[in-house]
Amino acid sequence: MDDNHGESIEFQEISNDSQLTDMVRNSFRIPLTSKENYSVSIDNVSHSLVDIGNTGIALELTRDMNLMVGDKIVGCRLVLGDETVENLEGEVVHLSPGRELRRICGIRWLEPEASAVQTIDSRVLALRKELLENNGASTEQRAGAIENDG
Repeated sequence: MDDNHGESIEFQEISNDSQLTDMVRNSFRIPLTSKENYSVSIDNVSHSLVDIGNTGIALELTRDMNLMVGDKIVGCRLVLGDETVENLEGEVVHLSPGRELRRICGIRWLEPEASAVQTIDSRVLALRKELLENNGASTEQRAGAIENDG
């Protein structure tokens, strides 16, 4: 998988019997730039997601959005493919440089209901598995291509 700077990130699944499982980060963001129907509505305006994690999201701010770190956002509607989570409350936790002079806004969910947590966690887990499977396939394809060239 390539990031915006052309650098490659390789993922490897760690088996449950590994001694490293206690040191593995359990919460990380899944990129969604190529996914359709993953969005968040803030003030009834829909925004595509840049990435998602178990506890929050990132989106690219439009020029007319004036959010600052620490701002509270209420009544968010999160669309995750064919599932929707309503009435989320979040806090802006970071603003970072994005593409074309835009900013990336990180939002952490504040006290989501148990059903919302369950929906988000299950979708993030499914996306993580998909990402690992796709990355594994492309690694195998690259290895096959190298063998065929030799």
